[in-house]
Amino acid sequence: MRFTKIVSLAALLLAAPCALAGKVAVLNIESAVLQTEAAKKAEKALQSRADYAALVAKAESMKAEFENLAKEEKTKGETWPADKKQETKKKLKSLNEDYQEAVKKIQGEQQKVVMGIMQEMQPKMKAVIDELVAAEKIDVIVKSQAALWADPAADITTKVTEKLNKAK
Repeated sequence: MRFTKIVSLAALLLAAPCALAGKVAVLNIESAVLQTEAAKKAEKALQSRADYAALVAKAESMKAEFENLAKEEKTKGETWPADKKQETKKKLKSLNEDYQEAVKKIQGEQQKVVMGIMQEMQPKMKAVIDELVAAEKIDVIVKSQAALWADPAADITTKVTEKLNKAK
């Protein structure tokens, strides 16, 4: 009973600013930034880097080798001697570990690009949001991830992306 009261009170406190607000909009900042032309160029630049492309190719190769060896083990493993089974398990474990390490490196490189573009766009984002707030008389902007439901007309993500593309 007490928990229900606390949750109800918290919900009221969180909803109160929105209830008093005139126009409420939702925005997915990450999506708005990552859909910009600048983000797409940065992604293409990353993919065209020789070291990144080699890392991706290596990961794909390891994944294919792992899958082939696992398939062979599944279909023929019953007839293998114990030492070959043991050797295959070690090789599968090693391939999986190496693959996971390569994936972590790939994700790290991607994350660097995302963080760089987010930092680059931060000043522009502030200006674009201020412009939209004034032009559309928006009182509150809620992160789209925080909204339980929102009318698609309240989503300003695409508008923000378009304005970021035009911003210099």
